[in-house]
Amino acid sequence: MQIDGSLQNTYTQMASMKRINQASDDAAGLAISQKMISSINGYATATANVQTAGDLAATAGGGLSSMQGSLQRMRELAVQASNGTYTADDRKALQDEIAQLKSSISQVSQGTEFNTIKLLDGSFSDQSIASTPYGTGRSMSIQNTSLQSLGIDAFDVTGTFDISDIDNAMAKISDAQGNVGATSNALQYEAEINATAQENLTAAESGISDADIAQLSMTLKNQQMIQQYQYFAQQKNMEQKSGILNLLR
Repeated sequence: MQIDGSLQNTYTQMASMKRINQASDDAAGLAISQKMISSINGYATATANVQTAGDLAATAGGGLSSMQGSLQRMRELAVQASNGTYTADDRKALQDEIAQLKSSISQVSQGTEFNTIKLLDGSFSDQSIASTPYGTGRSMSIQNTSLQSLGIDAFDVTGTFDISDIDNAMAKISDAQGNVGATSNALQYEAEINATAQENLTAAESGISDADIAQLSMTLKNQQMIQQYQYFAQQKNMEQKSGILNLLR
């Protein structure tokens, strides 16, 4: 028994769970659906971009926290060196530890990377984060945290020094941390907007293109009954014609 076009179309819709499988099913609906799918994919990609940028910000934040810890220790040593009960040898020993801390800060500044991109050496500036489905978004920058930029490259407690140099360096790191944190919060907010928009568009597209399975089941049953009736009617007609031919012989 040959399956007619309408029944075949119903089978296709049942198998795909889609009401629209080709332009002939609903040309206008297909065009709208394709536009919505493009936007849905755009929001999904934008959300992934935001999540990656969030991971980058977290990496930068970890490096900045490490540097802040080193600066805290440097300040403690500088306060110790300010005490008149310490000898020149004592201050040299304190400076040896300060030198190690400065080296650690420099290594973090030069070595903190995300996907081979350096984050804290001042080169990460005005980098585009495509946080919308249109490839646009916001720019992201992270301050330069080199020893020179922090103003502590020559800090030495064996001679004349000013503890405010350390305080100023700590303030710069705090400012960088604040900027990274604010950017992370903004990105998280944009990710939530993208997720909501994607969810709403997905529901809307589904309403246009998805098949009503209950309705299709009823349609399929009716079409099968009609086709069976047509088949039996054809068979009966052929039998009648065959009988008439036999009588004429």
